[in-house]
Amino acid sequence: MNHRYNIKIYFCLLILNYFSVNLYSQNEKKIQFVGTARSILNNDDILVKDDTITSKSNMGGYALIDLGVNIFPNKNTEVLGMIRIKNQLGGFYGAGVTFDVRQLYIKGIISNVVRYQLGDINYKLTPFTFYNNDFDDLVQHPQVFNIQKDIVNYETFYKNNTWRQQGAALDFSLEFSRFLKEIKFNGFINRINITDFNTVPDRFFTGGNIGIQQSKNVFVGFNYVSLFDLSGTSQNNSGFNNNVSSINYEVKFAKDNLVETRLFGETGLSNSGYSNDTSAPKLNDFFINMGISNLLKASHLKFSLSYLNVGPNFRSAGAQSKRLNYNNTPSFYDRYTNQQSLRSIGLFDLIRDEKLYNRSINSDGLMAYNPAYNNAMPYGNATFNRQGINSKINFNDPKKILNLEIESYFLKELIGQGTTKLKSFKIIKSNAELNLKKLISIENNFKITAGFSFQSSIRNSETNYEEINLNSAIVNSGIEFELYKNIDILAGFIYNQAKGNEILPGRNIYSEVVDFNEYNINIKELMLGGGLRYRFSDKIYLAALYQNYDNSNKLNSQFSYSMNQFIIIYNMKF
Repeated sequence: MNHRYNIKIYFCLLILNYFSVNLYSQNEKKIQFVGTARSILNNDDILVKDDTITSKSNMGGYALIDLGVNIFPNKNTEVLGMIRIKNQLGGFYGAGVTFDVRQLYIKGIISNVVRYQLGDINYKLTPFTFYNNDFDDLVQHPQVFNIQKDIVNYETFYKNNTWRQQGAALDFSLEFSRFLKEIKFNGFINRINITDFNTVPDRFFTGGNIGIQQSKNVFVGFNYVSLFDLSGTSQNNSGFNNNVSSINYEVKFAKDNLVETRLFGETGLSNSGYSNDTSAPKLNDFFINMGISNLLKASHLKFSLSYLNVGPNFRSAGAQSKRLNYNNTPSFYDRYTNQQSLRSIGLFDLIRDEKLYNRSINSDGLMAYNPAYNNAMPYGNATFNRQGINSKINFNDPKKILNLEIESYFLKELIGQGTTKLKSFKIIKSNAELNLKKLISIENNFKITAGFSFQSSIRNSETNYEEINLNSAIVNSGIEFELYKNIDILAGFIYNQAKGNEILPGRNIYSEVVDFNEYNINIKELMLGGGLRYRFSDKIYLAALYQNYDNSNKLNSQFSYSMNQFIIIYNMKF
């Protein structure tokens, strides 16, 4: 970087310092800095039998800083702008440096009543209307792998099942003294596609809900979302639209402060089609989700049972968009073998490769999914053509010694695909965390985590080509032990096995089934990890990790491989 750039940066810092001092001198918090700084250095190697072409080792890394400035012009307004400066490993004197705007919004309150936000917004409604579901993460990851997964979630703006969109949102509420406690109104509009003035029109996603809190025990919500093309913005006048409306409710009953019973549910309708395309089908359907839960307050045990029925033509772009885009290729060793074949996405890629993940809702039909990881409910609760029951047991220890969750789904198709025979699906999963520090009363942190998930898809028939039997199981466990003050030992493993066959539907641009494809799989995946982490504070750490991944393909052994990674991560939030 030459002297001219140094002078510019120095001048900017002087101006920033002047305004910071001037603003703070008014005894009001007018400006604050927020952001993240991260540095990663990793070395990867791959081992493929009889592969003499693929490079065996690869080193990479980067350093970045996300610098955000929160400005408070007055007590009712907040402005945030965040700039990202990133330098790839090996960049010198400005080479390999990129500058991006990572986040930008303005929000505030009008007349102390209406809250608004313009720019980047994080939003969700219900699991059937607008929701960022995480059903591909069937079990929690051990902390030794979560370090990288947390970075992926940060890069993709995943938090509390919201989608990050650019648009506008507003909300306000009315409070009542009798009969009703509160009514909340909120709405949003986002721009999904930008017109190219030729075949791609402007596409918007809008919606909102009205929540009526009758009392602390009774709630009713009315939800609506609409994905639509703005006519006249391109030469394409087909006019796609997808609308979903629903009612959700919750009623609580308490008995002597010992048991709390809750009735909950959501039901709604969807319609999807092209307004000016006579050859396109109109897809209309409904869904029902209702259940009951009981909380035993003395034992802190909660269990629930619900019924789910989602029609075969139910479509909801805001709820059926997937986090993972299985049509993408991995960033690391995307090709391997002497034939330089495309490497399919594996468990190792899921924890570290943010480029595989989708950052916004998908409006171009149904997204692909991987039956080896999730075949029963690839689109979460909004998966269409499913009916059955869901049960869940939660135990949250007030002493924070043990947290346990067990959940199951027993489902069946509503209509057959290519046959009158119906598929049946089963999901059983469990996650547990044991805090040994609390259990045996030691000073150092000591946690053990474990997770298990089993999934099956079965269709019985008198004809062999209609029969389906696909099973997959994931098991993991990890430890997090504080060896010395703020120095942690991390270790864990994840094992996945998928075996069997499926017949997957091929769909056209209207999401109609036009073909079927045979799917056969027999794979085993094992991921081992260990390392050290030093915590400078709750928001700053330095970690050195070693991970090994083995992918064994029993049907096509030439595609089996193993990978190793040594990675150093420095991460700071401020």
